Amino acid sequence: MLITVFPIVTRPIPWLTDARIARYSVMIVTIWKGLGYYMMIYLAGLQTIPTQLYEAATIDGATAWQRFVHITVPLLVPSMAVVAVLSSTAAIKVFDEVFVMTGGGPWGSTRTAVFEIYDTAFDKLQFGYAGSMGVVLFTVLLVMSLLGLRISQRRYGGV
Repeated sequence: MLITVFPIVTRPIPWLTDARIARYSVMIVTIWKGLGYYMMIYLAGLQTIPTQLYEAATIDGATAWQRFVHITVPLLVPSMAVVAVLSSTAAIKVFDEVFVMTGGGPWGSTRTAVFEIYDTAFDKLQFGYAGSMGVVLFTVLLVMSLLGLRISQRRYGGV
């Protein structure tokens, strides 16, 4: 492996075969996969902030940090709410990365709810039970999404 060329690492790291490390490896890939999408949402939010607010704050003597804290962050809260809802539901629905990278192993350390539904349906052939698990997962995701959107609308005037 290329990483063993450096003197910091003396032996290969079992990224996907060690139960303690595999979950973090899957998490890093999942975060990397969604990062660009969430950055586009933040970029769209940043582009909606009027430049006149920054100019007025600069004229009033606000530092860069004060402009960030008092203008940028409050006006990005709706974008943050959307990203929070989307990323939390995406984290619950993780399947592709687990299926491709580890197949739920080692020793079930990377199994997720969606992977459990898949395994129940297609490996154990318990389609009815898997279907009911899917309905429960859908209900949890729906409630979570509605709560997140309702909180963001109530506090920040909508998304």
